[in-house]
Amino acid sequence: QLNWIRAFDNGGGKHKRYILGLRYFTWRDDLEVLGTAAGVLAERTRVVAQNDLAGPQIGVDYRREIVNKLDYGFVLKGGLLANFARTETTNTSGPAPAGVGTTNFLAETAETKTSAMLDGLVQIMYTPWRFFMVRAGYQVVYAQELALAPQNLAATGTSLRDFPQVPLPATT
Repeated sequence: QLNWIRAFDNGGGKHKRYILGLRYFTWRDDLEVLGTAAGVLAERTRVVAQNDLAGPQIGVDYRREIVNKLDYGFVLKGGLLANFARTETTNTSGPAPAGVGTTNFLAETAETKTSAMLDGLVQIMYTPWRFFMVRAGYQVVYAQELALAPQNLAATGTSLRDFPQVPLPATT
């Protein structure tokens, strides 16, 4: 994150800061599924989804003093970010149990879409010295329009489920 911050001291131990800036966020989702058919043919499907989000954000940082050097507060930020999303699905099959051998398909997608992102933080801060602070808190990040591995798997399918014509090896 790269932010410009405008601080206000409201008196009485209350501090408010407005945030305007740029944010970069990355999210990667991996999923691997291994299945067998009739105990002789195995299939391995691997799905990778990569999201790189970048764009402007605005927010507010509010703090209030509990006692000298001990504060509590919250930070709320939100923005509309460009999401450069990529997905890749690889499907291989072969003799059980490994499921390696023939590559049945490789599906790749790349798209840019707009994602809304919200970020919230509740915290308590102890500042024993002006240049040193200890924080504890809880942060939640919510993002829309992410590429996710399970969604991509549902869209591309697997060879054992969707292509039953894959021949089973002869058994003796």
